[in-house]
Amino acid sequence: MKKILFAIVASAMVMVACNKMQMPFEQSISVADLSKNVSSYVAENYPDAAIAEAVVVSDDENVTVVVLNTEEQLAFNDAGIYLGNGLNYRGGRGGGRGGNHGGGPGHGHGGGHHGGHHGGGHHGGIDSTTLDSLLPGAQAFIDSNYAGYTVIGARRDTTCQYGAVINVMIANNSFVGPVKITFDLAGNFLMSSVRFAYANAPQLVKDYITNNYAGYNVRKKAEQSTLANATVQYNVFVADSVNRYLVTVKDDGTLVCVK
Repeated sequence: MKKILFAIVASAMVMVACNKMQMPFEQSISVADLSKNVSSYVAENYPDAAIAEAVVVSDDENVTVVVLNTEEQLAFNDAGIYLGNGLNYRGGRGGGRGGNHGGGPGHGHGGGHHGGHHGGGHHGGIDSTTLDSLLPGAQAFIDSNYAGYTVIGARRDTTCQYGAVINVMIANNSFVGPVKITFDLAGNFLMSSVRFAYANAPQLVKDYITNNYAGYNVRKKAEQSTLANATVQYNVFVADSVNRYLVTVKDDGTLVCVK
């Protein structure tokens, strides 16, 4: 009997040890220490977001996960190559491999080296559970118009067109990319936006940028926004060695505003 009990205890100890070994270890790192490949990838593909924090996840291999101020998480290998949704590589806080948080190619303002064009510092986030207390009816609007989507995060921001706003990021499990829903501070719907390859923007939009921002680097991704009145416009992110701008242009090539 003693041998049997010893064997059971020993087996349990081995199982606990294995489970501990399988949990990835996370270590926070400074955003300033991220490789140029990582920061450049975010700047080009998430120009509407800023990197808020970063962690190195040690498991079978080291993976760097950056958290954007849109609450999206992006994973990179040691060479700075994008791997996908960072939540799939995190244990604990990140929801573990296959976590249920949404994510994937996402929605942010990441210009410059590590900061966004207009990302707004650290998270500045609004917990999704308190969204309705801040914006009564926002969740009902999302449920009615985006069935199957869940809130990733929300944050205060400013636009050159509407001033102070609240942006709510939503995603589902079978998406091309998240959707950003923009409300004014009274909770009125202003527009919905998706990231969009600048190369696919209307020629009139590209002509405006070419004619007015010669010498600027145009980020690979823009935003395509559909306003409450159903008109469509584009947010184009441009930068040179000194300045960064978000240029909002209607689909007919008419300038809306610059931030």
